[in-house]
Amino acid sequence: MSGLPPSGSPAPALPPIPDDVTGQPPPPRAPRVLGPWAGHARNGRYTNSWRPARKTRYQRRVALEFVSAKRQHGPRYHLTRSIGLLIVMVGFFYIVSLIHPADGDFAGGLPIILFLWILVVGLFYVISRKQSFYVGAKWITEKHQVQREGEEVIILNMYELSKIRVDRASRSDAILRMVDCRKEYLEPPLGLLEGNPTLWDYVYNGLVHSAANGAEVDPLTRELLHLPGPG
Repeated sequence: MSGLPPSGSPAPALPPIPDDVTGQPPPPRAPRVLGPWAGHARNGRYTNSWRPARKTRYQRRVALEFVSAKRQHGPRYHLTRSIGLLIVMVGFFYIVSLIHPADGDFAGGLPIILFLWILVVGLFYVISRKQSFYVGAKWITEKHQVQREGEEVIILNMYELSKIRVDRASRSDAILRMVDCRKEYLEPPLGLLEGNPTLWDYVYNGLVHSAANGAEVDPLTRELLHLPGPG
C-alpha cells in the first residue's frame, strides 16, 4: 500500500501545523512502518516531552519532544575505527621521524602515540555512543554535532525539506535522510524516531507537508512512509 490517493481523486487536505509553544493541535498519529527497523529497544532509551515547550541548554529554540539512545554500532564498528586511527597516527609519526630525525627516534615516540590514541578513542566513544534529537513543532536538531569553526548547529525546518529519503530500508539501522533548501541535512535513525511515538508524529507531519509541497521523494521512500505526492 503506497498511501497515495487513487488516480484522479482530489488530494486529501493536509493536517494543521502545531503551535510552537503549546504543540496544539497535535498532529495525527503517524503510521508505524512494520519491518526490522520499526521502533527502538526500550533498554537504554530515554524520552521526554514538554508542554509548554521549553528551551534547553543545547539550543535556543523551544523543544516539545526529545529522544536519546545508544547508537546501533556493535564492537566491530568501534574496533575498525580505532585500529584505523592507530594506523594513521603511527604512519604520521613515522613519516615525521624520517623527515626530521633530529626530533627523536620513532621507537621512543611509541608511548606518546599509544597515549594519544587511547585518549582520542576514549573521547570518540563517549561522544558517539549516544544519539539524541530535539524536536519542536516545525524543526528537528541533533543534540551533539561536530562543527567546524564558524559553523552553526544544523536545525532543519521539517516543513521546508527539499529531499526525503530512507537509506538502508531493509536493515535495523535504517536512517531517514532529510535535506533542506540550503543542502544541510540530518540522518536520524528511523527506529530511534519511532522510539518516541509523539516525537515521530511531529516529524511525520512535517514530512507529509514537505512531500506535498514538492520535496524530492524516491518511490521506495514514498511507499514505505505513505507520503503523498506533490500538489
